[in-house]
Parts: sequence; structure tokens; C-alpha cells
Amino acid sequence: MKVLVLGGTRFIGLAAVRALVAAGHEVICFHRGQTAAELPDGVIEVLGDRARLGEHRDELAALGPDAALDMIAMTVADSRPVAEVLATLVPRVAVASSCDVYRSFGVLHGKPEDGEPFVEPAQEDGPLRVSRFPYRGLEGKLPPEKQAFLRDYDKLLVEAAYREVERLEVATLRLPMVYGPGDPQARTASYLRRQLLGRDVLLAESLAGWRGCRGYVDDAGAALALVATHPDATGGTFAVAEPSAQTELEWVRAIGAACGWQGEVVVVPDEELPEELRAGFDARQDLTLVSPRIRALGFAEGLPRAEAIARTVAWQREALGDPNPEEAERLTLEQAVLSKRG
Repeated sequence: MKVLVLGGTRFIGLAAVRALVAAGHEVICFHRGQTAAELPDGVIEVLGDRARLGEHRDELAALGPDAALDMIAMTVADSRPVAEVLATLVPRVAVASSCDVYRSFGVLHGKPEDGEPFVEPAQEDGPLRVSRFPYRGLEGKLPPEKQAFLRDYDKLLVEAAYREVERLEVATLRLPMVYGPGDPQARTASYLRRQLLGRDVLLAESLAGWRGCRGYVDDAGAALALVATHPDATGGTFAVAEPSAQTELEWVRAIGAACGWQGEVVVVPDEELPEELRAGFDARQDLTLVSPRIRALGFAEGLPRAEAIARTVAWQREALGDPNPEEAERLTLEQAVLSKRG
């Protein structure tokens, strides 16, 4: 199969491209040319902006794609026009979505319309957020460069925009928190920094037992490739995450095991911590996800979790820079709490 990938040069998108090629598919990668990516041999590159995808329609049509994978649909404004063009090029498309579409994410961040905390993990067709634009109201917790972009972000609306387009079979894959080499969110960095300094790691009591769904980047890429090409995936709704969700305490210890850390995790009651060191969300609500549908298509993790974390840590320790001012302040606050406790 020949697959047109929108994006595909960074982290999860690049992993998806590599998985497609490894599975024997041909890949056309449409991207802006702003990221120096080591794409696999044989990948056809077409440079352009997704906002002007229609201007490249004839060029792309001449390449004869059979399916598409959209890695970078983030808002309605950048989804519906793209979907309209894709409907003239391919019969089916897979869209990279997120676990943040589920009601549990709204509860986690205190959206009143999403209700009270509940225990059950999100099923693929489980309850979705009632709230919209999940990061509005959280701007103070986000880096300044991301605040404007995330104001209009909503994968629920992206999924709906795609499905409204006629003549296009749309499959969605809802991804977990993805970690791995090249992670732009550096999900292991904060804990790893403390461990490499030889410090104990402080955790708020509410956060220590919180469970979040995670997945390794190569597994996310493999799942996306499967949803984009498998005949039984056409038009379906899928999710993917590691089979068991670690608690935050287990996640910290797994990172420590990968870097040879000899320290301890110090769990402190929330009421004994300054606001800056608390969870920052309603940790009574786990963000867990089950994924039977993608596994029924033949998906399985490629590495044991310990090895996936070890590879991530090996990359992150080389990429770890100096802490930003906010992180430096947090380190100081943590040390003050740890010193006070003796």
C-alpha cells in the first residue's frame, strides 16, 4: 500500500513512517521541510504547508496514494479543509488522536461538566469529554510558546471534523502519553534530573498512587501504521496504551532503575507541601486506557517496558540541559521540604 503521511518527520510521526516502511508499505511524506529528519530510504518527500494542501493536490494525485495518515491535525481550522482535499485523493485516512478526548481527562483537570472522579479505565468507545478545548483555563501551567496554539486545540473536534467529510473512511487512534528517544515533552527529564544529581525524589501523596496511560514511541508508530493500512481498521475508533498503567511512584522507580539511581522516593502528604509541589490536577482521577481493538488487529509492544524506559533514559541523559527558571525554583522548594523532614 502507498500511504500519504502528513507530518511524519518528528517523534511519533517519524516512528509511524519507519513502521510503515518496515511493514513493506511505500510512503509519501508531506511536510514543511523545517525538521531535519532521518527518513527511511525510499520515502518520497513533498514539501508544503498543510494549510495549502489543495495547491499540491495534482502533484500528490500523480503519486497514487492508497491511504493517508494525518499526524498533525490539532484544531478544526486545520482539519476540515485538509480532510476535504484528502477525500479527492484517497478512500481512507487514519488520524492521530489522543486519550485527552475521554471524560476522565476532563475530570482530571477539574472541568465541572465532566463530573466526579470514577474508577473504570477508558474503553475505546467509552464516555467522552463534555467539556471542549481541554487546555483553556490551564494557560498558566503551559509554556508561553504553546499557550496560543493550545487555546484552540481539541482532538474531539478534529475527529468530528474528519468524520463529517463524505467519501472518506476515517479511522482514529487515540494515543497515550508517549515517551521515547526524541520526546519533545521530555517526559522522563524531571525525575531523571534529580536522580542524576543523586537526590531523593519527592512526590505528593496524591500523585504517588496516580496512574497514567503511557506508551513507547515505536509502539505508537507501529499502532498508527496498523490503523492506517489494515483492512479491518477502516473507519474504526482505536486506542493504544501499555497493558498495565504504572503509578507515578512506579514510573519514578523505573526511571531510577534505568539510570542506576540509589536514592529514595519520599512521599509527602499534600497538606505539608507548598502549592507548587502538589499534583496540579485532581489525582483522584486516573487516566487509564484499554486497547483490545488494536490488539485484535495483531498489535503488540515491541520491547519489554523496562527496555523501552532504559532506551529513553539513555537518550534523555545525553539531551538533558540546564533546568529552566521554573524547574530550578521547584528544585529549591523540594530541597527545602526534604531538608526539613531530615
